[in-house]
Formats: sequence, C-alpha cells, structure tokens
Amino acid sequence: FHVRSDCGSTWTTVSFTTPATPPANDDCANAIAVTAFPYTNTQDATTASGPVISTCDGMNDGVWYTIVGDGSDVTIALSAVTGWDPEIGVYTGSCGTFVCVGSMDDNGTGGGETYTISSSVAGTTYYINIGHYSSFGDSAEGPFTVNMTAVLSNDTFDNASFSAYPNPVNDVLNLSYTSEISSVKVINLLGQEVISRNVGTTSTQIDMSSLQAGAYIVNVTIGDAVKTIKVIKR
Repeated sequence: FHVRSDCGSTWTTVSFTTPATPPANDDCANAIAVTAFPYTNTQDATTASGPVISTCDGMNDGVWYTIVGDGSDVTIALSAVTGWDPEIGVYTGSCGTFVCVGSMDDNGTGGGETYTISSSVAGTTYYINIGHYSSFGDSAEGPFTVNMTAVLSNDTFDNASFSAYPNPVNDVLNLSYTSEISSVKVINLLGQEVISRNVGTTSTQIDMSSLQAGAYIVNVTIGDAVKTIKVIKR
C-alpha cells in the first residue's frame, strides 16, 4: 500500500511492502525433526534468512533439519536444485554452540550435494543445515529436494576387501567382497529404488546402462552389514 504526505506544496509518496514469509524451518530452533527413513522433503528456501555460519568451512544459514543418531550411516542427498549453489553442513551441540561434524560443497549452481554421517552416535542429535555456500554474505537460497536414508553400519566390515568399480560408471558396476554378497539395491536421490538384485556370490555385476545420468546410492548387503556407496552414472 502507499501513504502520501502533504509537505506544503510537495507531495511525497511512501510505498510499503509486506515482508516475505521465511520457511518454517528457517531457524535452527525450528528445525524439522526427521524421525523415520527414508525421508524426502521438497521446498523453496528463497526467503530463508540468517547469517553466515563459520563453524565448518563457512556457509549461509538457510534451513534446518535434525536427526537422532542410532549407529546408522545416514546419507543426506540434495537434488532438484534450481538457480543456486547449495552446501550441506552437519553439526552436533546445540543452536548457537555448534561442533562441526562435516560439510559438503562439491558442485556448483544447480548441482546436488551428498554427505554421509558415518556410524551416527546413538542418542546424539545432529543438526543438518542446507544453505548457500558463500561464507562472505547472506546469499539467497532456492528450491531443492532433500532425501535422507539410513543404513545400519557394521564395524567388522573390511573395507579393504570390498571392491566397486568403475566409478563413474557407464554401463556395468562390478562389486566384490571376500564374503558372500546377499543383495544389491540401487536408489536414486529421490529415495526411489531403481534396481534390486539378490546375489548369493562373492562378486556380481550390476547393469546400470538403462539409468539416467546422475548420482545413485548403492546398498550392498553382506551378512548383517550394509555397505553404502555413492555411484555416479554417466
């Protein structure tokens, strides 16, 4: 609306605009609590506000989520990013007194990001921040989809005995381990299972030729353990 003031022979018009409403999880204190996996949330964070956080590498305070650790490996994957350059920051502690767990900013404007909390500590609250990568000013965020998956980790898994190649992959992903591989599942960044195979041998080949180019989460089940890897399909 407009207000006009009469200052003698001069009229002055002053315009007022309604401030944009920030997202519900704009502030750490109002973080969305994720209590079940897989979890997917799509939102437009263009009106998110907040200062730069310097606890990890430095990034904008965009929108917030929390999870409570239970020993699982928790993978946080961003997709459908439109018109901005995101970063994922993960913290413990409490709002305003954070301890950096880690952050991820591998890609540029319009690119997704993926970060995995390995062997999350049971009972520990993790604060997940999705914001613009800039550490110099309060840059605008934008639309995105976040997908979170959790897989129980197993400390006895021998990473040195596990092989997955090539990565990036054009057609066939080769997997092998010293013990029998029970099954393999390939999940896209929207949390959709696109390939599922029972194996029953120590090595296998997964045909990914029909999948669209992009990032995928591959869960390899070996006994009671699940090995989670990120694979790029060309």
